[in-house]
Amino acid sequence: MIAAAAAILAMAAPAADLTCPIMGSAVGKDAKAMTVSGVTFKFCCGGCDTKFAKDPNTYVAKAAKENKVIGEFLFDPTTGKAIKAEKSKGTADYNGIRYYFASEEGAASFTKEPKKFTKPVTKESLFCPVMKVAVKDYKSAKAYVDYEGTRYYQCCLTCLKKMSRSPEKYAMNAKDKLVDVKLKAKKAG
Repeated sequence: MIAAAAAILAMAAPAADLTCPIMGSAVGKDAKAMTVSGVTFKFCCGGCDTKFAKDPNTYVAKAAKENKVIGEFLFDPTTGKAIKAEKSKGTADYNGIRYYFASEEGAASFTKEPKKFTKPVTKESLFCPVMKVAVKDYKSAKAYVDYEGTRYYQCCLTCLKKMSRSPEKYAMNAKDKLVDVKLKAKKAG
């Protein structure tokens, strides 16, 4: 019990500042940013974003190896819901990415088994298969559901509930809207 409480308290404050994926320097709140597969990356100066965009996977792998944090996931990985950093109840840094959580219990679950919540997907769809509407971008998505190696972004929380209950029913609605994931997660296991 005490160990679990200590783990939750340790997650309350991020362990490391975000760094530029290219230069490794600290980035400010107003730094130029880019979102790739639901993860926002910030850059210290012009040109770093262009270099990063050519091969984000190399820079994420390097950050993970060096124990640096270069990106922030826009969703609570335990619920699939969008979350703002300032509203989170906990954080965890894993494989170069900072994750935010809506509850202390979610943060503790993630910390115990991060691979369970970061399983790789190969395709994604910025198209809500429940309402059959485009989702403007990752920041506009309200949630996501992973199903059979594909991440489906939802337009609202009602769609999250429906998609979570019957993904096989809705996934086919987005079959022509799937794209390859640009940011490859490490294989769990």
